Amino acid sequence: MKNLTLILSIIFLCSCGGNKKSTLGSWSSDDLKQCEKDLLYETSTMPEFEMFESLGEDMSEVVTCICEQIEDMYPSYMIADLQIENDMNDDDAAIMWLSCMSENIQEMYRMNMEYDY
Repeated sequence: MKNLTLILSIIFLCSCGGNKKSTLGSWSSDDLKQCEKDLLYETSTMPEFEMFESLGEDMSEVVTCICEQIEDMYPSYMIADLQIENDMNDDDAAIMWLSCMSENIQEMYRMNMEYDY
């Protein structure tokens, strides 16, 4: 009987001590890491990635910032991954990306917008 109590106690402690469950605005560290990993991989294949890095942009920081914004929109990374393409248009995505860029990149973007008009 003592062994059963000990085993149940260990199981309970292990199950409670694991990674917390993701919620809206508070993802688990696993969800945040997966978001960052996936987003960094996806963006590294884009031609703009190298351009931003050559201009001194730390794309890892940009990706972390974006994942933090997405974290505030969805209760978990799995749900975000499934829904974000349907919920966000290209303009909204560009605004999110730009908001995570350095002031230098944002200023260059503003100058380009003024030049285009």
